[in-house]
Amino acid sequence: MKDLRFNSKDLYASLFSGSSIPILLSDENDHIIDVNKSFCNLLGYSRQELLTMSLSDIVPDENKKNDTSVIIFDVNTYDGKPFESVDIAKTGERIPVEIVVFPVRSHGRDLYFSIVNDIRKRKTNEIKLVQSEKQYRNVFENAGIPIWEEDFSTLIEELDRLKKADVTDLRDYMSRHPDYVESILPLIRVRNVNSEAIKVLGAETKEQVLGSLEKFFDPSQLGVIKEEIIALWEGKKEFVSELKYYSLQRVPLTLLLNVKFPEKKEDFKRVIVSFMDITRLKETEISLIHAIEEKKVLLKELYHRTKNNMQMIGSLLSLKASYTENRKVSEVFEEMKNRIHSMSLVHEKLYQSESLYSIHLNDYIEDIVESLKSSYAATSAAVSVTTDLKEISVSIETAIPLGIVVNEILVNTFKYAFPGESGGEIRISLLKTGEGMIKLLMSDNGAGLPDDFDPRTSESLGMKLIFSIVEEQLKGDISYFTQGGVNWELNFPV
Repeated sequence: MKDLRFNSKDLYASLFSGSSIPILLSDENDHIIDVNKSFCNLLGYSRQELLTMSLSDIVPDENKKNDTSVIIFDVNTYDGKPFESVDIAKTGERIPVEIVVFPVRSHGRDLYFSIVNDIRKRKTNEIKLVQSEKQYRNVFENAGIPIWEEDFSTLIEELDRLKKADVTDLRDYMSRHPDYVESILPLIRVRNVNSEAIKVLGAETKEQVLGSLEKFFDPSQLGVIKEEIIALWEGKKEFVSELKYYSLQRVPLTLLLNVKFPEKKEDFKRVIVSFMDITRLKETEISLIHAIEEKKVLLKELYHRTKNNMQMIGSLLSLKASYTENRKVSEVFEEMKNRIHSMSLVHEKLYQSESLYSIHLNDYIEDIVESLKSSYAATSAAVSVTTDLKEISVSIETAIPLGIVVNEILVNTFKYAFPGESGGEIRISLLKTGEGMIKLLMSDNGAGLPDDFDPRTSESLGMKLIFSIVEEQLKGDISYFTQGGVNWELNFPV
């Protein structure tokens, strides 16, 4: 104990009156020798009142029995560290305080300077923190989904080391150091898990899960961990990905991982990771993909066989037509063959298409045009066909009937619009008009229709097909007029 003599009033005044920290001076008998103004303000007593009191008057009974109490202060064992106690104010309020005691000796007497800090705010915050922690633990344990806490603090230190080493592109650094991700994986540690996570990972106790991730990790998933660390490096707020894990029994799991990165560096000791076990969902997804692939193969085979069967029917019709010398009968067979061919083209397109349910209408119409030009090449060599077809996809339900309509209009045009060997032009345009509507325009500059011929009331099978298909099957409308040839306009929904 130091020997201190108060020879300077100025020094004493600076220690007491000038200090904003509450200070109390007591003797070996716990009598209060002096206090400063801050101590008076803390307890609400005047200096004169406190100088008539002892420490037992301001310290509650339970603290008097505490070995760290200044009332039974043992100068030989005190280590000089702050300790917590309680002082009683004049109002009776129990004020939590933190005290540091400095034993001194003055004029042969043992005295004790006590520096007293009011820690009410700190204690209030500690209570709030405990309550908040309880609420967090309650949510953590009863969330209903697997959650664990990971300690990223060592990983953060490693990434800071790279930044200090002037590494700016972590992805590039990892590509040049292919073993880096695997080497830093042990830096991520599981520090807490809830009951749902324990269950999913096949554990019986929390302790079986805590620690390194390596006991659950599938080495094929290093790429996912790499992307997670890059997301952390780039300051992303979260990282979401599928990840393959193993349970403790080495049962393969597929998890949907959601990592929430904290904003403050000191919070990386507790990074919240939630996940869903989607193993069965992925198994179902794979089964569905296989089933869909099988259906695609079957549909392609069906389209292929349908196309071949239709082509065979067309060949039989051509063969039958060659046996007759009746020109009209031969034309009927040819028209039937063209109709069947227009339908078979749809199945050929679907067989060749990536989609098994829709085709590009523009390509389909081009194919019908080329097929009919070939069929009527002998009589229509001087006829040109100009197309302006926008790329539009339609289902098989729309394509087949529309193909029959295009076939019928073109057949009639090739047969009747350009008599003899006269040349001419056929124009076809296709576009979308408004939401969900398609417009098809077909026109020629040929001879036009006879004055006494009305396509809508005609007994011709081809004309009946055109109007009935557009209006009844396609739920559209059709109009025509003759001016410098025949002009057709079709409007129908996609």
